[in-house]
Amino acid sequence: MKLRYIIAAIASAAIFAGCQTEPMVGSFEDFSTNTSYISIPVAGGSQEVNLTAPEAWSFAKLFDLKDEDGKVVKDENDKNVKTELPDWLTADKVSGSGSTTIKFSAEASESGREAELQIKCGSKTLFLVVRQGSVEAVEASCKEVIDGPDGKSYIVKGTVTSIVNTTYGNWYLKDDAGDEVYIYGTLDKDGKTKNFLSLGLEVGDVVKVSGPKTTYGETVELVDVTVLSIEKALLSIVKVDPAEVSKDGGDLEIVVAFKGKGVYQSIEDEYNWITYKNSEFKAGVPTLFEKNPADTVVFNFSVAAFDGYKPRSGFITLSSSAYDSDKNKTNTTVMDIEIKQKSNAPDVKPIMDAIADGFAHVEGTVMAICKRGYVLADDSGAVLAYYGSAFKPENYKLGDKIGIVDEFGAYNFGLQFSCDGKDGFVLEDKLKEGSGSVTYPEPEVIDPEKLAAIIASIDGKDKTKPIDAIATKYVEITGTPKKSGSYTNIYLDNYEDADFSAYQLPEQFDLESKIDKKVVIRGYVQSVSGGKHVNIVFTSLEDAQ
Repeated sequence: MKLRYIIAAIASAAIFAGCQTEPMVGSFEDFSTNTSYISIPVAGGSQEVNLTAPEAWSFAKLFDLKDEDGKVVKDENDKNVKTELPDWLTADKVSGSGSTTIKFSAEASESGREAELQIKCGSKTLFLVVRQGSVEAVEASCKEVIDGPDGKSYIVKGTVTSIVNTTYGNWYLKDDAGDEVYIYGTLDKDGKTKNFLSLGLEVGDVVKVSGPKTTYGETVELVDVTVLSIEKALLSIVKVDPAEVSKDGGDLEIVVAFKGKGVYQSIEDEYNWITYKNSEFKAGVPTLFEKNPADTVVFNFSVAAFDGYKPRSGFITLSSSAYDSDKNKTNTTVMDIEIKQKSNAPDVKPIMDAIADGFAHVEGTVMAICKRGYVLADDSGAVLAYYGSAFKPENYKLGDKIGIVDEFGAYNFGLQFSCDGKDGFVLEDKLKEGSGSVTYPEPEVIDPEKLAAIIASIDGKDKTKPIDAIATKYVEITGTPKKSGSYTNIYLDNYEDADFSAYQLPEQFDLESKIDKKVVIRGYVQSVSGGKHVNIVFTSLEDAQ
């Protein structure tokens, strides 16, 4: 068995604890359905349920709403939007008053799936299980579980990488391919909940489980699994100190408990910045309750100093084997311990606070994309990440979370990072994939007076100094595009002292078709060219009403 022991996962996983489902509520005398379970054929079809209710009733909003691409829809607070039914099931009614008949329908499915619906009437709740096809568990890899439909049951084998909750049995399982799923609830040998400790599971054990898949936010889960088999690990981590090594390097201590015939360490050549120093063996002490305690080894390593700008990680491999009386190997546990080292980049700061530092490290969200780069924004402000003609818009999505280490610059009073390999650019790091959409702030409506104020603000300033740059703010203008030589400028009504122009306009915006027509434009003010043309990175273009 082989385990990749990811140190950071243990701390971050704790946020999932304590989310156990409430007990089910049965039927009531005046509020009931004619059945608590319906089945729809795998080829698709419909089934009806008769509901008796004394007053207004409705389905609870428990399932994540998903768009056409299967992405979970977020609200303005970046919370998952909930809906009454899973995305594979429809109903002709999701609320009403009094008794009625509800028709449920589903399209054909390649595999079985199941959902537990909640119907509320006042303070009372009914549960209705809708199943399509057979939900008999099938053996699968973690990747197949992740890509599979919610409601389908799977049998998965993998290694326990961290245990989050020891009451309900919430933990992480990783298979040999390196993919991982979250186990949310573990049944004991009698099929009961809240008795996880009776199973004796530990980090490093190889376990085979069976249970249905669900998706909670962006986390793929197997829920209330049954444990089919356990292969006890010969190794477990007691301590890794420090959990993350500083950029200056230093000593690293790893304490490992083992029940095999010794423990052996190795480091691949690509991680030659980690060096083995020595180790110390400590025998376990038998007690009345633990007749065969684990022995421990304290390994000492040294980590070299690091001058890179992106954090690095490497792996130390530990192994231990067990043998029978004839000296035949019966079991081996191999553990890869991830060692993380901080980078030489400056500490992350808000965009507007970092300008004074010059060379800075910022993180933000991609809010707008043009032909030469994207607008990166955080709560403090925004900046253009400029890549020039080498920019590939198809590699970015709205909502991408990105970190940049670069020297702040300015061009035509527009704040920017020159991410084209020039002027101190060091690093772009995509921290999280975006959904393709974002929630914009309330735009500032720009009228002639405010446009004049933008132009006046650059008087006597240096267009190449970040400190003199105009704010990259989100705005709305209502104006008329007009041709000016080979350019198209947008003019506010009855004002021609200054105007707007589209900055590196993406192909999806057909500004030329709007010539001499009044339009509403939203986007980010980026720079001022020619002393009077305010450039905007578009986010929307609509006809004025």
